[in-house]
Amino acid sequence: MNKILSRVFTTIGFSLIILGLIFHSFPSQSYAEDLELIGKDIGLVVEPENTRLFDLTNLNPGDTKTATLTIKNNYSKPFSLYMRAERMGDVPEEGEVDLFDILTITVKLRGEVIYEGYIKDFAKTSIYLGKFNSGSVGELIATVYLPGPETGNEYQGKAAEVKWIFIAESCYKPPDDDDVDDDV
Repeated sequence: MNKILSRVFTTIGFSLIILGLIFHSFPSQSYAEDLELIGKDIGLVVEPENTRLFDLTNLNPGDTKTATLTIKNNYSKPFSLYMRAERMGDVPEEGEVDLFDILTITVKLRGEVIYEGYIKDFAKTSIYLGKFNSGSVGELIATVYLPGPETGNEYQGKAAEVKWIFIAESCYKPPDDDDVDDDV
């Protein structure tokens, strides 16, 4: 009896190891509720890398998702920050439902609402987020909402993907050749 139990547990153990190795080999997409956008001397850096702010798949009517993007200026000079949003993926054909038509988003920067409305209309052109002095920190909080009563079964299985593009602009003027003392 002990030999049979030992073989069963050994078989189950090896099966779990093999399944773990199989699932580990599939690429996974990670999502974060909190990301950092850091201005450095090399430009803007998102931490953690290759992480999405939102997962807008499998939303149920009435669902709300909130994420925070902390913006830091670790650069020695101030910069002005702009952003725009672009739809990723295919646009549904005419007559098909589009999750972008019903999803709403509220975006706050430093506690003030900078946008509230449908996600399809958010930051279609670059919007100014403000000046970030060296060492300053600000929080951009985005809340996505899928309305309950207005969302029918036709939206089931639909997904939305948006790419946020940030542009930092710093007005650093290098010294003129006339200002540089060659004798030093």
